[in-house]
Amino acid sequence: MTTAIDSQRSTELVHLLLIEDDEDDAIIAHSLLSNIRGVEFTIDWVASYEEAHSSILQNRHHVCLLDYCLGTRTGLELLHDAMQYGCKTPIIMMTGTTDRHIDFQAVQLGASDYVVKGHIDPPLLERVIRHARERKKAEVEREELHTQLLETSRQLGMADIAINILHNVGNVLTSINVSAGLISQTIRQAPIGEVGLIANMLHTHHDHLDTFLTMDPKGKLIPQYLQELGNNLSSRVEQTISEVDFLVSKVHHVIQIIDAQQTIAKPGGIQESVRLDDVVKQAFMISGGELEDHHIEVVHEYAELPQVLLDKHQVLQILVNLIRNATHAMIAHERAHHRLTVRIAPCIDQKSFVQIQVSDTGVGIRPEHLTRIFAQGFTTKTHGNGIGLHSSALAAKNCGGSLYASSEGKGRGATFTLTLPLSVVPQSG
Repeated sequence: MTTAIDSQRSTELVHLLLIEDDEDDAIIAHSLLSNIRGVEFTIDWVASYEEAHSSILQNRHHVCLLDYCLGTRTGLELLHDAMQYGCKTPIIMMTGTTDRHIDFQAVQLGASDYVVKGHIDPPLLERVIRHARERKKAEVEREELHTQLLETSRQLGMADIAINILHNVGNVLTSINVSAGLISQTIRQAPIGEVGLIANMLHTHHDHLDTFLTMDPKGKLIPQYLQELGNNLSSRVEQTISEVDFLVSKVHHVIQIIDAQQTIAKPGGIQESVRLDDVVKQAFMISGGELEDHHIEVVHEYAELPQVLLDKHQVLQILVNLIRNATHAMIAHERAHHRLTVRIAPCIDQKSFVQIQVSDTGVGIRPEHLTRIFAQGFTTKTHGNGIGLHSSALAAKNCGGSLYASSEGKGRGATFTLTLPLSVVPQSG
């Protein structure tokens, strides 16, 4: 049943869903709403649990008044189902008795407020409805802001990673350029023309070739010269083949880096079946160039783990950021030898989680900075922007995990631990 309650000085139209199995109580609710000034209500009244379930999930009402008693079912059951299926409508629970336990349960399940029948007047009901709608609006705005922040952080993180990738690709292209130059030089300096000169000499003396090769001073030198020429050409061919193989490997390296970047650039939220060691390998493909440039030792400590389901592109983005930060921390800390250690293992205190640790021997983190480093805009780097770790922490939370740091202090290195849900891929067959 749908009715309209108009006010002469109406300033707002509110579409309300009334879920009430008692007709007398429904009439009382209509009366209370009709006496609210400044608001025009359009009311959809439903009396059964089944009809209410269908109506509330359509998300087409501004607010819902939900009775606790619905025949053999309860409003708490309907509230639970509504929230489970993504109801966006603010819901106000109504009951005939004052029961703090029901009040607490309703709020815990997601109700915006709770009112007791017989203790409501129009001003109170107007205030409850208005506050419920305002809280829901603020909640939606927070969710939208959070989504925008995640996307902005992701885009900034990707831009940061793109700079790192360009640096690594630039290093590889420099190596390719050097190899190409060596190949060109080797071929240009090869004594190919000497072969033609000897061929002409032999052709000129072809009618007395035996005498020319055994008696003529120039002819006698030809066998030895051919042997030396052959050795020279063989050496150059081997060198050229080696450089070509090097070129092919470097081109393949560039392709792998680009493939990894394209993985990061994919939309998030997609669960994939992956091996964590393969994801770490891709992260090093993107960000490992500086480690080689500065001769930093890399140690891998991987436990045997099955394939897991996770948002690969977000995890990859986090790992690239952690490896890059660790590298910069070590470059900034002068010492004879640096080591980067990556560990993959099940969480000891959380059996349903797995952890990836990135440990360095860099500048370390002061105790007062251990939590602040994840705040947006906070950085200890001279040229940092405070985006990388913040976006990584958000991405970890978005994956259902967490990211935290530990350090024994300044100059004593740091360890970043990424925890992720251990969603094992079921084996077929």
